[in-house]
Amino acid sequence: APDNVGMMFHHSLAWVDFVLSTSTPVTTTQIRIDEIRTTGSACDGTLTLAIDNADKTTSALGLSSAVWSNYVAGGRKVNKPANDFILSTAETQYNKGILLVPECGMTGFEMDYTIIVQGNEHQFTYTNNVAPTLSAGKKYTYNIVVSLTEIKVDIGIDNWEDWATDEENKLPPVSPDSPNPPNP
Repeated sequence: APDNVGMMFHHSLAWVDFVLSTSTPVTTTQIRIDEIRTTGSACDGTLTLAIDNADKTTSALGLSSAVWSNYVAGGRKVNKPANDFILSTAETQYNKGILLVPECGMTGFEMDYTIIVQGNEHQFTYTNNVAPTLSAGKKYTYNIVVSLTEIKVDIGIDNWEDWATDEENKLPPVSPDSPNPPNP
């Protein structure tokens, strides 16, 4: 009988993660994060994928190219914080991410936030026009520190780890006698 087989998953998307905190404890004044959205992402158009499986000897399909054309640039909303998220101490963090097709790109992000002083709300929009070129299998972390007087942004880029089955989670092989044999 054949050995069990492993499986490898390679990420084809780019993970953009926003981690917000405040640099100083906020006591009588509060900072509320209202919304974060990417800017310059392709929102609509034609994505043409070229699949390479010319030899038909395997069931694996290889993506040989992806071309985005006729697109309309816009933004993608990152999940809105629940319950009016308040940054109150350096340890309080807001962490939300979004997955993007690398070819859709992005030119930066915008953040709507409110500073609340003695019950009076002052709304602001922060715009950041710095964004690396997105690549499949990468994680882009925007570390954003918000204070009452400034916003600091640091962008980190890491590999997004591929996923593979380990020895004890390998899958049993599919044989021609199984109810759903593979198509050669």
